[in-house]
Amino acid sequence: MLPITIVLGTIVAAGAAITIGALMLPETRSGSAESVISASPEAIIAVITDVGAQPEWRSSVAAIAEDVGGWTETTRSGERIAFRWVHRAPDRLDLSFSSESGYAGTWTARLTGEAGGTRMSVTETANLPSPVTRLLAYLLFDPVSFSRKYLAELKARVEVSNQ
Repeated sequence: MLPITIVLGTIVAAGAAITIGALMLPETRSGSAESVISASPEAIIAVITDVGAQPEWRSSVAAIAEDVGGWTETTRSGERIAFRWVHRAPDRLDLSFSSESGYAGTWTARLTGEAGGTRMSVTETANLPSPVTRLLAYLLFDPVSFSRKYLAELKARVEVSNQ
């Protein structure tokens, strides 16, 4: 049987190593994806800006509460994220967001009409000031996969609505 001081020392050393590792992770994390959607930029923007309907087509969103200038979404896991419009144009949408989980950032969509539809790219950038939040985000959240999933769900919604 190991002496208690060795066990406690090992736990403290492991905790220190995890904390140092978390502090070394970058505070900013970004993910982008691109897709061609068989619809006009106007049709796509109409779906995106109808934020009250997002729980119908975004699998991660449980509820939306709209307010002046933006909305708060509650995810299926119970997290609340407040979104605010920064810029809206026919070819670009910009949002800022802030989560009760301790991170904030921006979301940008760019739309370019082309034969057969619209090329759309999304980029989400999150600032993770807390080392704990940063570590959890790096272990549990892939921003590129999130952007791809968002575009896939948007594409399905727009193309069904556009038929």
